[in-house]
Amino acid sequence: MTDPTTHVAIFDCGAGFLQWIGEAASHAAAIKTFDTDIGLRSAIEVEIEDDPNQDLLEVYALTPDQAAWLNEWHESGSLEAWGDRMDDPTTYTAVEVLAILNSEEGVKQ
Repeated sequence: MTDPTTHVAIFDCGAGFLQWIGEAASHAAAIKTFDTDIGLRSAIEVEIEDDPNQDLLEVYALTPDQAAWLNEWHESGSLEAWGDRMDDPTTYTAVEVLAILNSEEGVKQ
């Protein structure tokens, strides 16, 4: 049985902007893909030294309609606020993100 794929958006709390939109089987899988795309691990090590419990990422589970709207919004360069159109995110601290990156969770076999 395969994991269901969901639409996911990742907001970087430190940088203050949307960093990644894609499909993943879980939040862990999305965070690992985000790390592969941009090299998140090195930034996490700095964050952990500063404040290990500081919020690092907000992960949004999106409906297909929300994902389509967010992709259009992103491509348009709009300055319209987007977060109000989404459900509440799950927030991860630097320590939690590092634990996900070091785990086997979300890794395709």
